[in-house]
Amino acid sequence: MLKGSHRIRVEITVPLEVRDYIEAAHHQERLESYFAKISERYTQSQFRLVERRGRGLRQRLRPEAAVVSGKLNQYY
Repeated sequence: MLKGSHRIRVEITVPLEVRDYIEAAHHQERLESYFAKISERYTQSQFRLVERRGRGLRQRLRPEAAVVSGKLNQYY
């Protein structure tokens, strides 16, 4: 590293929702081709594809507020 130089790290996030592995593979292939162009210029760059399943990328809805009256239940 050069004297007085600084290191920076750039992260690019591309969230995708895919229906199946075939669609995921097409996206991965396209992203790898973009990355190949980047790595020609920035030789120490790295590509990482992370698979997230479940609710990770979906919009999360808040639960409805509970209706609380403050009245205790009557027990007989």
